[in-house]
Amino acid sequence: MIKFENLNEHLIDEFIIIAKRSFLDTYDGKSDNPAGMLHSYVDETYIRDNILNEMTDQNTIIKLIYMEDQCVGHLKMISQSPPKSAKIQNSLFLNNLYLLSEYQGKKIGAKAMNYVFDYAKNKGFEAIWLGVWEKNVQAIKFYQRLGFKKFGEKNWIYQKDELVYQDLDWLMEVKI
Repeated sequence: MIKFENLNEHLIDEFIIIAKRSFLDTYDGKSDNPAGMLHSYVDETYIRDNILNEMTDQNTIIKLIYMEDQCVGHLKMISQSPPKSAKIQNSLFLNNLYLLSEYQGKKIGAKAMNYVFDYAKNKGFEAIWLGVWEKNVQAIKFYQRLGFKKFGEKNWIYQKDELVYQDLDWLMEVKI
C-alpha cells in the first residue's frame, strides 16, 4: 500500500535523510561534476531552516511517499507559472519526485504521478510541467509514457566557491 503524507515538523529529519539519499542515488557519479559537488549541494539545500521555509510557502506542497510504513521517497509540487515557452500557462510545477533507488521499478512512481494528476485536476490546473536532467533517460522515458512532451531546456547551475557544476534539464509538460 502506497500513501502520501504531508511534510510536517515531526517528519523533517526523516525527510532530510530521504531527500539527500534519493537525490544522490539519482545523480552522484552519473555526471561530470567535480568531486563532492553534489554532496555539498544536498548538505546546503536539505537543512531544517530551508525545509521549514518551504513548508510555510502556501504555494508549495511537499509529500513523503510511504510503502507500508517505510518512507521510500518524496515529491514537491509548486503553484508556479511555467516558462513562457510552455504551451499551457495554467500549470502545476512538479518540482521533484524522487524515490530511493531500491524502490524504483515497483510502480510507486506511477502511483505518485496519479496523485499529482489528481491534485492538479482538483486545483483547476490544465497541465503539469517539470524539469528533468537530460541524461536521466529512465526518468525521461517514464514521463514520456505519461504523455509529457519536451517544450524547452534550462541550465541547472550550482556554484560552490570557485567550482561550478552545471547540467542541462529538459522542460516537459502534459495536458491533464
